[in-house]
Amino acid sequence: MPLLPATPLSCNNADQLDKVELSSPMTLTLNLSPELEQYLLQEANQHGLSVEALALQLLTNSILLKQRQTEAVNLLQSWLDSEDEEERQETGQYLVQVLDDDRLSERKLLPAELKGITW
Repeated sequence: MPLLPATPLSCNNADQLDKVELSSPMTLTLNLSPELEQYLLQEANQHGLSVEALALQLLTNSILLKQRQTEAVNLLQSWLDSEDEEERQETGQYLVQVLDDDRLSERKLLPAELKGITW
């Protein structure tokens, strides 16, 4: 069950973040170490945000990342649980191709000559 709306909350400045409305907002009181407080202040100043807006943005991004990771794990598990061997092979080949194509380096992440040796 998603914790956040399906549409990601993207906020580039405090004005945008302040306009994000949730059905029932929650107020949190946090006891921060002086180091963490200083970090938040510096980051907020660098990004032109209030400390509250930055904290909300960081929390939102963290939760969205966790949701995406959980969805990816569930998708991979569904592929593993699939009984269609041919579909698994095709999906595996596609995944290898996409991982190799989406690299900044020309060096392959999963070179064919090392299949069965290192991967």
